[in-house]
Amino acid sequence: MTPAEPPEHLSGTPPEYWVLDGVDEGILVVSEDSTPVWANLPLRRMLGVSGNEPRQAISSLEKIGGLVDRVLAAARHGDGAPAVECWLRNPGGEERRYLCSGRKAPSGKGWLLFFRDAPEPVKGSGNAGDYEAIVEYTGTATILIEGDGTISVANTEFERLSGYTLREIVGIKRLPEFIASGDERRRIMGYHTLRRRAPSAAPKNYSFTFIDRSSNLHAVEVTIGLIPGTARSVMSLLDVTERRRAEQALQESEERLNLALLAANDGLVDWDVSTGRIFYSPRNFTMLGYEPGAFALTIPRILALVHPEDRGRVEAALADMITGERDHCKMEFRARSASGEWFYVLDRLRVVKHDGSGMPLRIVGTHSDITERKQAEKELLVREMAMESSLSAIAIADLEGRLTYANQALLAMGGLTDPGQVLGRNISEFWVEPERVAEVLRTLAERGRCTGELVGRRADGAHFTAHVTVNVVSDGSASPVCIMATVIDITEKRRMEEALRESEERYRTLAESAPDIIFLVSTKGDALYVNGAGGRLLGVEPESLRGKNLRDLFPPAVAERWLAKIRIVAERAGGILTEETLLPGDGGGTWLETRLIPMVGSDGIVRSLLGISRDVTGRKQAEEQLRFQALVLSQVEDAVAAFDTGGRVTYMNQAAERLYGVPLSEAIGRPGSEFFTCEWLHPDDNEAVKNALRASGTWHGVVLHRKRNGETIFVDETLSTLTGEDGKSTGTLCSLRDVTAQRRAELELRIKDMAIASSLDAVALIDLEGRIIYVNRASLAVHGWEREEEVIGEPFSTIWADHEGVERIREGTLRNGSWLGEMEARRRDGTTFPMQLALSVVTDESGRPLCMMASGIDITRRKQAEQELRIRDMAMASSSSGFTIADLEGRLTHVNQAFLSMWGYTSVSEVIGRSVTEFWQDEEEAEAALRALRETGRYTGERVGRRRDGATFYVIFSGNLVTNDTGAPICLAASLTDITGLKRAETEIQAHNRELSILNQIIGVSTSARDIGDALGGMLGATLALLDLRGGGIYLIEPGRQSARLVCVQNLPEDLLLPPCIPDITALPYAEVLVAGEPLFFDDHPRPRYPGEGSGTQHPYASIPIVAHERIIGALNVVLGDGNRFTGDDRSLLVAIGRAVGASVERTMLIRQFEMAEREANLYLDILSHDIRNAENISSLYTDILIDMLEGEAKGYAQKVRSSIRKSIEILRNVSTIRRIHHETATLAPVDLDRMIRDEISAFPEIRIHYDGTALAVMADPLLPEIFTNLIGNAVKFGGPEVEVTIGVEESADEVRISVEDTGPGVPDTMKEAVFMRFGQSRNRKSGQGLGLSITRMLVERYGGRIRVDDRVPGHPECGAAFRFTLKRAP
Repeated sequence: MTPAEPPEHLSGTPPEYWVLDGVDEGILVVSEDSTPVWANLPLRRMLGVSGNEPRQAISSLEKIGGLVDRVLAAARHGDGAPAVECWLRNPGGEERRYLCSGRKAPSGKGWLLFFRDAPEPVKGSGNAGDYEAIVEYTGTATILIEGDGTISVANTEFERLSGYTLREIVGIKRLPEFIASGDERRRIMGYHTLRRRAPSAAPKNYSFTFIDRSSNLHAVEVTIGLIPGTARSVMSLLDVTERRRAEQALQESEERLNLALLAANDGLVDWDVSTGRIFYSPRNFTMLGYEPGAFALTIPRILALVHPEDRGRVEAALADMITGERDHCKMEFRARSASGEWFYVLDRLRVVKHDGSGMPLRIVGTHSDITERKQAEKELLVREMAMESSLSAIAIADLEGRLTYANQALLAMGGLTDPGQVLGRNISEFWVEPERVAEVLRTLAERGRCTGELVGRRADGAHFTAHVTVNVVSDGSASPVCIMATVIDITEKRRMEEALRESEERYRTLAESAPDIIFLVSTKGDALYVNGAGGRLLGVEPESLRGKNLRDLFPPAVAERWLAKIRIVAERAGGILTEETLLPGDGGGTWLETRLIPMVGSDGIVRSLLGISRDVTGRKQAEEQLRFQALVLSQVEDAVAAFDTGGRVTYMNQAAERLYGVPLSEAIGRPGSEFFTCEWLHPDDNEAVKNALRASGTWHGVVLHRKRNGETIFVDETLSTLTGEDGKSTGTLCSLRDVTAQRRAELELRIKDMAIASSLDAVALIDLEGRIIYVNRASLAVHGWEREEEVIGEPFSTIWADHEGVERIREGTLRNGSWLGEMEARRRDGTTFPMQLALSVVTDESGRPLCMMASGIDITRRKQAEQELRIRDMAMASSSSGFTIADLEGRLTHVNQAFLSMWGYTSVSEVIGRSVTEFWQDEEEAEAALRALRETGRYTGERVGRRRDGATFYVIFSGNLVTNDTGAPICLAASLTDITGLKRAETEIQAHNRELSILNQIIGVSTSARDIGDALGGMLGATLALLDLRGGGIYLIEPGRQSARLVCVQNLPEDLLLPPCIPDITALPYAEVLVAGEPLFFDDHPRPRYPGEGSGTQHPYASIPIVAHERIIGALNVVLGDGNRFTGDDRSLLVAIGRAVGASVERTMLIRQFEMAEREANLYLDILSHDIRNAENISSLYTDILIDMLEGEAKGYAQKVRSSIRKSIEILRNVSTIRRIHHETATLAPVDLDRMIRDEISAFPEIRIHYDGTALAVMADPLLPEIFTNLIGNAVKFGGPEVEVTIGVEESADEVRISVEDTGPGVPDTMKEAVFMRFGQSRNRKSGQGLGLSITRMLVERYGGRIRVDDRVPGHPECGAAFRFTLKRAP
């Protein structure tokens, strides 16, 4: 597994920048030293680079000399750089113009450069009307602003951005109305004023917050400039709202990631499997002692750091992830640090992205240094094993004296087996002398340590004597943590000592004659008598000892000890003291057991003491062994069993008999497997036991025993090998303890701890003093804390807004036991929120309070929901729409006032409980709708309601099936709106639309007609067809307005003949229509007959005036079919048709007049052009002769005359060309470019023109030479006869690029956009009519190309201009 090496510059790029791939603009990330480090996907597309090749994109950008430096230099030490123009070339060689701006990265380190398409140069003339077409195609929202801030021109993009129509903007709206804030409004209008006083002093690029019609805010970047020679500004606005949001998202993502890594102290890993790129955060390096980026990040390099014993496991886990066998892993392993030490590391990895086939593409995770945790776990395990296996009884209690831990030796001492019987109880409960216990605790409180003997009570009531050592355990800051006690049972010792004293007293007289040492000594320690045994002990004659002091006979320590004892016995006067003393000597010395008996005189004064000493060295040795065995036996409350080498039982104590339910008599000699079977908890335990017994002879661990009654128990087992005198194994000794209850208690405790820790409720424990002693993760999160240490030990009132109130509640809870209610909680940052709080007092088994538990949930959302519910209830109650709630059977349970008003009821009781179907006109249809609502969960439609008084009305109905969290249906809810008025309006609108549709179709017929007759015939036919009329005819009033002529007739009945001419339009009934302009309808009976109608059946008939500009020009006569009558809509529609026919007639006449006028104008222009050219030829001939003949000032005048003549001819040619452009359809065909260019060059014999020729052909029409005529003529006009022109042609894909360069005065940068406008000239060039370059642009665009003007020498406009344009290459 050897993934590819990551790209050199991108392997360390943080993954937060990958979000930039989703931004529409091209973005380049630049380091602090101006080095490109990342190109997003849109920028790579601009450069024609593959989406997964960012290095190639950066390489392309690095070849653009000084681009990054030029952009950043424009920042002027600020956080942003205004846009500058640049050209980018893709790998195919194609160049494209862009605007590049800069901005500081959100992190404050490095820059982000933004690339966007540059708008086409603004073109047009000096008035608003001429700018409209140019502004429309800029590609961005663009407006022209007058001196008073009024917007005089706006394009469609600005219309879309603002939300207003152009009609609402142009000439009405002012720029300040679209600026959101007052400060920005004053700043920008200040620029507006400054730009008119000092154009160079006002900024050309800035940004502000744009407010549209809907009050939505947009972040826009503006480019603005003043149109030369005017007080008008042109402003281009780019909406960068989404880009700003992406920048904000990037910044927030960086902040969240940095905060998370800082809080966790973990390292971040991001592995792009497809490219092999691996990102390591600095923490990954520093946790192992390396500097960030100290080595290249590859899988082999990372695996080389893993411990050899762990490497195979780690490599296998990574292989499983990249092959898709697992999508996450968590593994611990050892890694070598820079110093060579091994550190423990915890890796958590997860696949977060797959390709289409499900294979991993991206893996992310964290590295955690767990070395300290591992060491702590090891130390804790050792200590736990030491304490648990200790022969001494050990207990741990909290500072209140409540037991929190007891080892097995302590349980056995008290006759207990279950730790639960003692945990939580006070240590004072197990002793029978409360006064003595109180004394021990006082000493402990004063000194921090105490030792002594106490009498305890076992579980069966028996007493025992114990030697107790108690210590207060403190932490590193010397603060007390807990109490630890060590207890040793000395009951047997005390019993044996008592028995010995009784035996010595019983046999005192016999001992006088025994070989014991008997002596008499004064109270000052002088020997008064020593028997022979004493002399033998000291190696002298007994008599020589008389009178000697004990200091002369024994070592100082022994002598001083005995003298002290003698004084004690003498002072007690009657008491006998027994003392065991070790006399130093060979073989460990000699132990003497000495009894001192005071000899009381008759006066009651003790003057001497009788002493009896016995050599008890052997007894002491035996006694020591016996004491050890007794101590061991005192601990053996566990089951003990012995087995021979064949596994047969050779011994079982009573605890073993009870544990397995079998008496020793039954078990002896039988295999142990008959009474229980052993199951290992781990597969390798069996082998581990054998190895341990072979190596050390002992093994200890926990196993599972299944007894013969089927019960399964956990057993803490210690195995020891039994050996004979020859050293060979004779069997095995087993010490067994049932730890089933302990294991279950531990499991239950772990489950409870995990449940509390992972609870979604905030849980805290508070001691009786009101300080926090525990909080779970949910409590930390809800109060805004990050670590327990920040809150542990703080007053409980700290996390609440009302400190005094919560204290009162806490005190009340201590008295009452619990409290439940709502409180205002406080976060770490001081903000507050509502919380549902439950307090309860935690007590021990005796009911004594131990601490207090608080459980709470953040009810902010619930409060908001309750508020929203109240608002909705109020909204429903006050809404003009009806709202209802019904049960699942459809019976109403709730309605609002609007529903009652809508249906005409006054009281809720009149409708509650009734079926919803009763309120509709069609109840069967209502039942079907109710079923559909229950089955699908939603129903929407229009229905007809039935009011209480029986009236009907239209309603729009929207119903929903309401369900609970589990999806079970609860009720039906509906919203109802009266749309009767809306339906009425719809009917009127439909009628109006029908009228408009018919009028449009009739008018459409007239637009395609060639003359008035065809137009009238077509409109009459359309009227008859669209209105389903039987027939009709049209009269037009003659020019003298005395008579009318029938111009067309269609489908009239045979018995209805219209006269071809109405000789007198003032006669009735004609006068009502043709003079008064009133429509006549003959469809009522009885009625007069219309002239021409036969004597047979009367036909419904109408005569409608045809009106044009309020003047009656004729009549439209139509006949209905049999049995029909004219409706009101028909009558109004016919009157409208009459007006439409009149307008069409007038329009047709105007079009005919316009066409005639246009033909005359073109004829006049052609004659004028022809005659002027003829005159120009003659004039040019004469002026040339005059120039040759004249000298001095007269020659100059002649040259001016010739120049004026040529300008006049140029004007005529330009006007003629414009006319041809507008009136002749562009029919493009292949044109031999080389022949055409050479023909144009021949027209300028006096000018030096450089041209290398070409074999290319382009798609154009006969007007193509005008482009070269205008460009060469423009160079000659402004450069003079000395100007040089260079024409270049090159092929680019399906285009041909052509350049015409001259050495004239050039075009300044400020004029390069205006030079193609009609009547727009460069300041550096002489005046002219300004039509030539405008015509050139029109022709280039007519052929599908683009044109611009550059400097012939880049950056030096004074060295000449270079006009560059493209044409489509001929196939």
